[in-house]
Parts: sequence; structure tokens; C-alpha cells
Amino acid sequence: MFGGVKKDNGYYETDYYLNSLRHGTEWLMEESSLIKKNDSVFIVSNRSYYVNYYVQKFNQNSTVGYTRYYERCEKNWDYAIFANVYIDAYQLQKKIWPPKGTIHTIKADGVPLCAIIKRENKSDYYGYEALKQNNFFEAIKHFKDAVNYDPKNEGAWLGLANSYL
Repeated sequence: MFGGVKKDNGYYETDYYLNSLRHGTEWLMEESSLIKKNDSVFIVSNRSYYVNYYVQKFNQNSTVGYTRYYERCEKNWDYAIFANVYIDAYQLQKKIWPPKGTIHTIKADGVPLCAIIKRENKSDYYGYEALKQNNFFEAIKHFKDAVNYDPKNEGAWLGLANSYL
């Protein structure tokens, strides 16, 4: 009625039942060949219950944790599987999401519903760890590295601002 998934993106929920998480998790665990049967990796998701169900069917050595998309910088993860729920409408409409490091997307009508992300740079995480210790100079160094790696990483910019404060 509104114009299909392309026009709905950022205005309406495009994957209300989170079906894309199953396809994204199965792609990462079975099709991508990035994770072997006995590998031990830490995967985060904004809907970890669903992701954990499919991960455990494939690899019981891997663990799944929960994180909000905008708090992903604060966790030490290897891979992330995020549905496009609770992502700011502006980012969806301006195609800023999915973020850098995305290795695969599950799409409908050309619109990403789910992003599978491989973490290639943990500077944002190290920055938050330094910030927790009140080591502001170390945090600033890590956050600067993180925003140089990905200028669209809003969590790294927020951490950098907090470090300066």
C-alpha cells in the first residue's frame, strides 16, 4: 500500500517477525565457510535468543551475546548479526546502515533486513575499556583509530567525545 519494501524502509518495520535473522545466521554458520564446526567465536546480536538457537544447531563451541546495535562498540565480539530493528530511521533512509565490516546482507526488494558483520578493528572496544578505567588519553588514542577506520561509527565518535569531556 505504501510502495513496497524500498519505500517502507526507515518508515515502517520491514522485518517485524525477524525472519532475516535465521537466514543471516545460517549463512554465517553454514554457507560462508568463515566458521568451522569446532571454532569458538563470540557472536552478538540485537536479538540473541533467535540467533543462539540457530548457532547451537551448527556449532556448540560458539557463544552468542546480546547487544543493542548502538552499544556494539562496548562488547568484544568476532561477528555480529543485526536485524534492522531499532536502527535510526535516518540511517536506514540515507543508506548509512549496514555498517562497515558487513560481509553479507539478507535483503528483500534490495533493502538490507539483516547484516552479518565481521569485526576487523577493535579499537572502539579498546577505547571503551580504557574509558571504564578512566584512562582518557589511552581511550582517545583508541577512539581516534576507530573513527579513522570507520568515520560513520557513531559509537566511536560518542566514546571520543566522552573521553575529551
